[in-house]
Amino acid sequence: MATADYIVLMDWDADGSLNPIAFLSPYQPAEEDELEDISNNVRSNPGITTVRGRDQIRALAPPMAGRADCEVDNQSREFSPENTASFLYGYLIPGKELQIKASFNGVEYYLWNGYLDDLPQYPERSRRSVGLPALGPFARLAGKKISTALYQSIRTDEALGYLLDAVGWPADRRTLDTGQTTLDWWWLQDEDAFEAARALLNTEGPGASLYEDGQGYIVFESRHYRLTTSRSTTAQATISDTGSEPLHSAPFSYNPGLKDIINVAEVTVKTRAAAGSYTAVWSLGQTVTLAANETRVYVATASDPFTDAQTLVAATDYTLTSGSLSSATLSRTSGASASLTLVAGATGAILTSLQLRAKRVAVSNTTLITNTIDASTSITKYGRQVYGLTTRYEIAATVAQDFVNAVVSRYQDPRPFVIVTLNNGTDERMTQILTRQISDRVTLVEAQTGVNHDYHVERIQHRISEA
Repeated sequence: MATADYIVLMDWDADGSLNPIAFLSPYQPAEEDELEDISNNVRSNPGITTVRGRDQIRALAPPMAGRADCEVDNQSREFSPENTASFLYGYLIPGKELQIKASFNGVEYYLWNGYLDDLPQYPERSRRSVGLPALGPFARLAGKKISTALYQSIRTDEALGYLLDAVGWPADRRTLDTGQTTLDWWWLQDEDAFEAARALLNTEGPGASLYEDGQGYIVFESRHYRLTTSRSTTAQATISDTGSEPLHSAPFSYNPGLKDIINVAEVTVKTRAAAGSYTAVWSLGQTVTLAANETRVYVATASDPFTDAQTLVAATDYTLTSGSLSSATLSRTSGASASLTLVAGATGAILTSLQLRAKRVAVSNTTLITNTIDASTSITKYGRQVYGLTTRYEIAATVAQDFVNAVVSRYQDPRPFVIVTLNNGTDERMTQILTRQISDRVTLVEAQTGVNHDYHVERIQHRISEA
């Protein structure tokens, strides 16, 4: 058997540093970081599990927030949140960064990186451990409602960058390939960040990928990435059931891909244009009364996105009936909403007719684009299978036409997928276990199913036990 050293690090003090220093025994650390390498405390039963990649092993499955789980021995009560004598007291809360690595033949490999989701306690005498379930970076997007400015003529990767900025995801923890789809207009208004990211992935088109890598980076790959990148165009390994190593082992699962057939693709395109003149895109419709030096914020939400919002002008955008305003400012000049911040003067202020003027970007035309590629043979054989993923509406009709044709061309016939298992029986297998990454191309051979094809890696799951 080929064995590796597994390293589990937890940033308990949330200082952004994962210091790989082992636990001291007895627990008398010189500083907090010495408790951040918890490798020796991870129980071999149930061991460590990690998964990242697509939500399901299917060609059209969406990306998912990865997951990791393990248990640490807690006979010392060092991981008990209520134990005030623990050096970790006050640090044992969800949200801390968890990193899992493997060291093999002198090389370190990143397997998983995410954030602690909970700290379940198992105090019974037969167990006395603490669970460390964790979620990947996408969990920091899911459920988070965001709004952005309005952008014109930007690529999908640029839009994704603005989205990640809006949720506060670090610029140095993302890898964004240059997108091949240009959005005529793009903005978000109180939308779920993860769902919005998935819509951008779908709009980029067939072949694009969005996933978490082993270092916890958010990675976006355009629809051209796997057509032009060597690790995706050339098989990085051949993994077979017989013959030369590396060999795969049971279980080996094959699915013909019948559920992912698409032979009809339709997308709606909305053409928008900015108005040539300024109009009131929002008005309050009530009197505003401010106390002396009071600050009040109003969120102006428009029915259509707008651009070039104007600074508030007295007697035009509001009527001051008494007192004074020290300032009246806008949070941004485009989007579907903006915050208006009013600060009263020393004697307070009363004003009416508060409004926001901007150039409305309204829909001028709505068109349903349908594929022109002949898929009649597929329809006859499999029935009418319609594309159902959410995309952005604001793309050019010509781009949309290429998009729906590409979808049908790619998916009108079944695209089989497999789940292949490798164990650590040999160095060759362990090398494949640790080096293969999402979007790598591999050749898989299995005699019973007749599989002898190239596949792209879409999902990676590690199971480490008896370490």
